[in-house]
Amino acid sequence: MNSPRPASKLYVVVAIAIAVVASIFAIMASSYFYFDVAQRERQSADNLISQLALTVKKTAEVASFVNNVELAQEIVDGLVANDLVANAAIRNNNGKYLAGVVTVSKTDKIASSVSFPLYHPFFDDELLGSLEIVPDQNFIAQKAETLAKRQAVLLLLYTALVVLAVSYLVHRMLTAPLALLTKEFAQITPGQDHHIAMLKHHQHDEIGALVTGINQLLDSLNTSIVEERRLRQKTEVLEQKFRLIFESASAGICLIDEKNLLLVFNPAFAKLVSADNVCREEDDLTAAFEDQHEIALFLEQLRGNDLETVAMDLKLKRHESGHSRWVHCLFSKLTTSMGQEQMMIEVLMYDVTERTMEESMTRFEADHDPLTRLKNRRSGERLLQDMLNRAQEQRRVMVVMLIDLDAFKPINDKFGHDAGDIVLKEVSERMVLIAGTDAVCIRWGGDEFVLAYLLDDINPHVLTAALAQELLAIIALPIYLDSGEQCKVGASIGMALYPFNGLDLARLLDAADIAMYQVKESGKQSYAFVRKLEA
Repeated sequence: MNSPRPASKLYVVVAIAIAVVASIFAIMASSYFYFDVAQRERQSADNLISQLALTVKKTAEVASFVNNVELAQEIVDGLVANDLVANAAIRNNNGKYLAGVVTVSKTDKIASSVSFPLYHPFFDDELLGSLEIVPDQNFIAQKAETLAKRQAVLLLLYTALVVLAVSYLVHRMLTAPLALLTKEFAQITPGQDHHIAMLKHHQHDEIGALVTGINQLLDSLNTSIVEERRLRQKTEVLEQKFRLIFESASAGICLIDEKNLLLVFNPAFAKLVSADNVCREEDDLTAAFEDQHEIALFLEQLRGNDLETVAMDLKLKRHESGHSRWVHCLFSKLTTSMGQEQMMIEVLMYDVTERTMEESMTRFEADHDPLTRLKNRRSGERLLQDMLNRAQEQRRVMVVMLIDLDAFKPINDKFGHDAGDIVLKEVSERMVLIAGTDAVCIRWGGDEFVLAYLLDDINPHVLTAALAQELLAIIALPIYLDSGEQCKVGASIGMALYPFNGLDLARLLDAADIAMYQVKESGKQSYAFVRKLEA
């Protein structure tokens, strides 16, 4: 192993680095303290001048009040005697100087007078004149600069001492032992039973831990080689087993690249997505699904977010047999390095067609009336509450109609329950036809129905009445039975509007129920808003 050049040795590099960092810090800190001390000294001088002015202010006000030149001159002389004051004067309210004259030297570029108002001794709001003081900026600046330089020099000296001490300690305790370790490590030949001797005074520190670690590494080197060979043989056996599992698995498995093209797949995958059980590498995976564009968009989003695994049920494209097929897919992101880093997605899919159809049928039967195929009362109440929430958010009118069929019981009694079922189904279809797809139609129970929809707050009562008339007209049309006979039913419609007749669903339904019974009591085959009957 070649020895490093003196300029590249660790202790030299460390010493230079410490010196550079310390120098930069010292310069920055010295500059900061220099300007900070100077600024604080100037501020202190300003405060002292203000205190001097406050000390003589009352006396100056008396001198200005009695127009006593001698007293005023004594005050001015006393102020000028202070090192901080270059000049001072007392000026009357008319602009004339009572004592002293404020002048500023042309060579003093930063000198300026500080004026303090003088008021009447007995009337605080009566201005008599002013006390003007010119600070001795040269004295103040010289004093501030002297203190600032002293602080900066002390900081530089302190920093230099710290740098020397730290450099010596680092070399003695770190770089010198490391240099010895480097020299001894360069003489080790892999495979030989050789150890690095423990350095004196370093048995219990990081240097000692490093020596121990190197020796342990040397001891385990040959063992690692033997273990690596054993693991390679074990990996080959596992690879054969996983290949068998991959090819014989009942679940479809495939791997796609960043363009959604197939890299590898098993026979079960080909059987799921292809009618002839034939797939080719570099086929587009998304082409196997019914909503190809949405799947491509989903895969793009999956690659860009933090999710590692996503599961969902998807519909495959119809085979020539025409049957729809559903699969449960598990998408997992994989990152591999083959020359360059590449993100791939593993797809695991199961055929869940039968389960999906059963679940869909179960959900439909749970939410719908088996006879009319309208929403049943349980699911209908949930839809009504959702519609009421939208009406409140959008500030729209919600119409609730409670429809009770007239003369329905006689049909059951005369023609039988099968005929009654035909009537209920026909009335349901007519209601849906008139109300449209935006309305909610519910079989409330027996021969009662609920119809609800949203309106803008523009003539809602007029529009609701018009729809009620259409419903009455179409419900009253003849209904033909399987026997060839015909029958007729009427309807009593009670109507309530949010927010006019109630602010919650229970009140709206109660109001519509009251209105419906008003119609019943008034002769049926009509409609009414709550508390108001209309023919």
